[in-house]
Amino acid sequence: MSPKLKFGSLDNTIKLWDVATGKELKTLKGHSRSVYSVAWSADGKQLASGSSDNTVILWDLNLDNLIGDACNVLNL
Repeated sequence: MSPKLKFGSLDNTIKLWDVATGKELKTLKGHSRSVYSVAWSADGKQLASGSSDNTVILWDLNLDNLIGDACNVLNL
């Protein structure tokens, strides 16, 4: 399995890229404003994203699915 890069975006999405090929693998949609932070889980199966819409979303990457969110996060 090739290493992957993740990017938050000003278009409200998270994009996952294959490092070896430069190919975009997935686009995750769920935020209503720009995404400024993303982090992998230790096993690489989940991703957390934080946005200027004051939410944090937890994604299951195996299912391409939003599995949880925390609305109105003001401070961490």
